[in-house]
Amino acid sequence: MHVLFGTVLAIDVNALLLIASITSITLLVIAALYRPLAVESSTGVPARGRRRRRRIPRDFHHARVLNLVASFQAFGTLLAIGPMLLPAAAARCWTQKVWPMITLATAIGMAAALAGFSSPITPNLPQGRLL
Repeated sequence: MHVLFGTVLAIDVNALLLIASITSITLLVIAALYRPLAVESSTGVPARGRRRRRRIPRDFHHARVLNLVASFQAFGTLLAIGPMLLPAAAARCWTQKVWPMITLATAIGMAAALAGFSSPITPNLPQGRLL
């Protein structure tokens, strides 16, 4: 069950360090590849031609896979993709510009995480067990 659904409360210091390091690496990759990724995602045409331009989507996919691997312990296999995909999809419904979309997706993800951790405190339930 822990492999499928994960255990948020059983994360140890080593897992937190792994998640923090992968998050830092991902932020650096996105900062370095922001402009080419924004152009490619807004035009819908993949960058072709030079070797460097072909490497950009591959590097972004590697960072995304690293984030999935880091989230398996906390969220489990079934729930690892949802927190990565749903805030971005919801933000895209409200705006089409890149920076507001990034900001809104970050805010939605942080609000969902805060609600998920704080809502079981009032009825004295463990996290992840609302029903």
